[in-house]
Amino acid sequence: MFQNKLFYFLILMLVMIPSVQGLAATNQSTTSLTLNNPDALTLEQCLELAYGNNKTLQKDQENVIVAQDGVRQAIGGFFPTLGYTASSNNSDKKKQTINYDTSESAKEYYAGNLNANLPLDITGKLTANLKIARYKLAYVQESIRKDKQTLTYEVKNDYYQVWLAEKQLEIEQASYDDMDQHFQQIQGFYKAGVKSKYELYLAQVQRDILKPKVLNAQSTLIIYKLQLATRIGISKNREFMVEYDPSKLNLPDGVNLTLDDLMASAYQNRPEIHQYHLNTEMSTAQTKIDAASGKPNLTLTASYNEYSAESEPGTYYPYWLWSLSLSGNIFDGGVVHSKVMQDKETQKLNVISEADLHDQIQLTLNQALQKLNNSIESIQASKSSMDMAQETLQMTKARYNNGMATTMDIIDAENALDTNLDSYYQGVVEYLLALANLDLETGKD
Repeated sequence: MFQNKLFYFLILMLVMIPSVQGLAATNQSTTSLTLNNPDALTLEQCLELAYGNNKTLQKDQENVIVAQDGVRQAIGGFFPTLGYTASSNNSDKKKQTINYDTSESAKEYYAGNLNANLPLDITGKLTANLKIARYKLAYVQESIRKDKQTLTYEVKNDYYQVWLAEKQLEIEQASYDDMDQHFQQIQGFYKAGVKSKYELYLAQVQRDILKPKVLNAQSTLIIYKLQLATRIGISKNREFMVEYDPSKLNLPDGVNLTLDDLMASAYQNRPEIHQYHLNTEMSTAQTKIDAASGKPNLTLTASYNEYSAESEPGTYYPYWLWSLSLSGNIFDGGVVHSKVMQDKETQKLNVISEADLHDQIQLTLNQALQKLNNSIESIQASKSSMDMAQETLQMTKARYNNGMATTMDIIDAENALDTNLDSYYQGVVEYLLALANLDLETGKD
């Protein structure tokens, strides 16, 4: 009986040794099976899709068209308006006009008029209105820049989170596959009678305890993929993967950026800063318009008139009329003064809001610099730990080949390497997102 068990044990050892030596390649084989099928999307493709499909950017483009129409309307205010009137009148009263026969009663006569009205911009109201229209156009153009910069960061965040989730799923799946292979080996030994039932249960528990981690990694990947698909406007059912090669990452030794340089860049490029300046200019122009409401308006009118009577068919009496009219309010109950004071208070609010934004930018840039520095240190530490874990794995394999280590020792060494690899991937994503956040905070297009 003992000889039969020994014979089965030797057979199992011969079968298991090649598979044990292949444990280190489990990660690569699992990856190839997972990533070959779906379509690969680059970051540039995702950004292009997002720019074309994003509803906020589409609304911004429509707002630009509306603002452009506003500029054209403001320009039109400088041109004269050309109008006309035509009338047919019946009367039993004698018409008393020059060169008109008053002995007859004109029951019907006709009149026509062409007139041109030109408002004279003596108060600067039209000029200020044109400035406001142009400032509004510039404001919505800055909104496009702002929304596009925000969208760029959001797409990068989703993209790198999908990549990280894919890598974490590979790691968790590889760990589970290793433990499943270990369980299959112990199960074979148990059937051969060389392992106890306790050892079989222990191997099963060690494997099954990893299953929730795999399921959680799968769920995380699905969520981030849905988020990215929604962001870039593609079908939620489309299967895809993302591409990024961390080996091409050019990691600096440290952060060589200064807060002063970043603040100068942000103050020069941030759309919000430009919009605050435009708000101030619009408030100034609006103050001029409101102040002009209390000043007189001057209008030049030219009209050409003709009339004819039924008693003289075919005879027309033309004449020109030129007029210069002055109009205005004598008393408005203090409305104009109140509007002017309101505009000045709005300008003060803009100054305070801009100063508050300046402080917020300084805070966020400080935080972004800290995140960038921490991510660099995290990557460097993970690299060192990975080198150590890799060396430990090689030593464990050598000990196993010499009969001084078990399969579980190899699995433990591989799990330690996977843990450090996961930390490295997280550090890479933190670094990439820190760079993207700096671009956002400094207003980089």
